[in-house]
Amino acid sequence: MHSTLVCQKLHSTPAGGAFLAGSRSHKYAIKQKMLHGSYPANTQCPSTLQRTSKAAGFPLDILLPSVNIATLDRPIPTLVSALAASLDSVLDFSCSAVLPAQAPDASVLGLKEHLPQGEGRRAMEEDVNALVEDFACIAGCSEVKCQVFLTRTSMCSRLHVDHISLRLLRTYTGPGTEWLRDPLLSRVMSSALRWGGNPLTDALKVRIAKTAEFRQARVGEVVILKGSAFPGNEGNAIVHRSPEVCDGVHNCVHTR
Repeated sequence: MHSTLVCQKLHSTPAGGAFLAGSRSHKYAIKQKMLHGSYPANTQCPSTLQRTSKAAGFPLDILLPSVNIATLDRPIPTLVSALAASLDSVLDFSCSAVLPAQAPDASVLGLKEHLPQGEGRRAMEEDVNALVEDFACIAGCSEVKCQVFLTRTSMCSRLHVDHISLRLLRTYTGPGTEWLRDPLLSRVMSSALRWGGNPLTDALKVRIAKTAEFRQARVGEVVILKGSAFPGNEGNAIVHRSPEVCDGVHNCVHTR
């Protein structure tokens, strides 16, 4: 069983003068944050997001040209862990909504229609809100598209790259997403996938899937994947796949 939350950066100009991910102003601001622990005074990223991202220790190096995946160990709230471990009787579902970067409200996702009522569900919504704020600040966007779904089948279990800018994942319980451990091999595979699927790339994916070494996200680990739509990253997106899902395994993920 696989329960997932998907957060996707919308391809629109940020409101309120926020900078775009990958722009010169954004890269400069992130560099200053990494070097000095704070954004420069003229940065127009909302101050509430600055405080949240600084407190969370989010992996800002994902914006560097040489980095296409970044991870962060972030404790799962106890109430959320308890909820994620009690989903056996919950039917498969999918909920989605667009949340603002500032003061997001995950209750609009409609989780109350599918998850048990109580503190666990509210704690999950609060966790979603916090991750949306941090992710939006790194992505330089004013809105984030979120999807929460529960499924008992594998999804995207074949090696692939994301044709988006950035994706964030978080596994609450069960196996997390997998990606190629060797960055050079990932780059070669990503470059081959740049022109779409063909017999050669299909054979290459099968060969790599059987022989290559993979790294798998740990429970509670936040993973940010850089896709081919990130400025200057075409042909270098991280190659990854969803884990195999078996009966009795529960998975909750935040993505994009």
